[in-house]
Amino acid sequence: MSNKKHLSCHRPSQKMKKLNWKKLPNHPATGSSLWLSDELELPEPDFSAIEEFFSQIEPTTKKSSAAVKKVEPQEISFLDPRKSLQLNIFLKQFKCSHEEIIEMIRRGDREKLEGEKLKQLLKLLPEEDEIEMLKSVEEGKKLGNAESFYQHLVTLPSYTVRLEALLLCSEASAILARLRPQVDNILLACCDLLNSTRLQRFCMLVLEVGNFLNFGNYMGGAHGFHVSTLSKLKQVQGNKPGVSLLHFLIMESKDKDADLLKLPDDLLGISKAANCDIGVITCEAAILHKRLEDVKKTTVSDPDVEEQFSNDIEVFHNTSSKLHSTLCEIENKRVEIAAYIGEDERKFSLQECICNISSFRHDFLQAEQENKARAEHKARMARRREQEKAKMAQEQNKSEATNGAGENDSSHCMVDELLAKLKTGYKSNVKNQPRRGARNGQRPSQHGLVGCFAH
Repeated sequence: MSNKKHLSCHRPSQKMKKLNWKKLPNHPATGSSLWLSDELELPEPDFSAIEEFFSQIEPTTKKSSAAVKKVEPQEISFLDPRKSLQLNIFLKQFKCSHEEIIEMIRRGDREKLEGEKLKQLLKLLPEEDEIEMLKSVEEGKKLGNAESFYQHLVTLPSYTVRLEALLLCSEASAILARLRPQVDNILLACCDLLNSTRLQRFCMLVLEVGNFLNFGNYMGGAHGFHVSTLSKLKQVQGNKPGVSLLHFLIMESKDKDADLLKLPDDLLGISKAANCDIGVITCEAAILHKRLEDVKKTTVSDPDVEEQFSNDIEVFHNTSSKLHSTLCEIENKRVEIAAYIGEDERKFSLQECICNISSFRHDFLQAEQENKARAEHKARMARRREQEKAKMAQEQNKSEATNGAGENDSSHCMVDELLAKLKTGYKSNVKNQPRRGARNGQRPSQHGLVGCFAH
């Protein structure tokens, strides 16, 4: 039974506003259907009123008597305005004809059809009802720009499969190039953790010191400790300012086992892997592997598409399989590490373990630098004290030497002054006093000279 009865034969006499809807495909309906209603008596709509209320008002323009306005053929547009706008914006990126864009898709031009453009186009592909509308358009009718692109696109066989294969090849290359180094870093970190004898010796040192500190309480007598303990060593502060348990352990290592100071070198690979999220990597790798398998199956439906993409997809699929194998190896290492450090493998988080050891490495290097700075400061203070002592001794010696020289100069001046006075006084006395020896006819005796000195 047909529903052609309800297709109106009335045609508007002027341009009308559009009702954007999705038409059902023109398939013959069977059985009970909403659209099979020949027995119903339906009132005829008032088409003149519809024209009055829903006609498009054309802007009034002055008619030119000199030239006759050429009437352009009306474009057929049936897409949703928003979708039509998005598709037109997308097409403007290429600055070429629709045929050239379709040819890019056909030959798989990854340089011009890069990932983001392919994602946009896949979101804007025509739906089934829109394809049906395209098929119903009479030949020679002018279509809108977006509708015209669809008309060219649907002529390309398996265009959806081609676009999906193009996008996958574009994304797979970037995803694998990003994930492969991260997976390799995690595997290397696992091997470093299991093979570092310095880490094992340092942990034994921590265990020995920790049992000493915890002697006599419930935390004492431990046979091992959780790896997170390593990142908490700096939190145990000593009695001296700025000296934690970690600072002390590094000083002990320097004095008794200097090779332990090279421990950060063993943990460098673990530190690099700390920024790699194992859970996210595993999830991304699994999604990519499934997409590759799905596209590999869909391309088989079109021999031309299969020939075009099979080699690339096979290469990416093999690389993805190797990545999956490495992730399985990492999982085995996780179980091995859990047993190695004595933790429950069901609850053990490799990601958390790597982050804890990376944090400990950073703390170790920082504490080592602080120890060096403290020792250098102590040496500078000792040198300064020695210099101050030497300076004080030098000043004291100089002062004593100055005082001794002053006393000698003072005594020399006094002697000279006395001698001068004596000489002056002696001559004066000899001149004014009678000479006894001369009066008595004798020479003056030495007693007279002594007497002068006595005066």
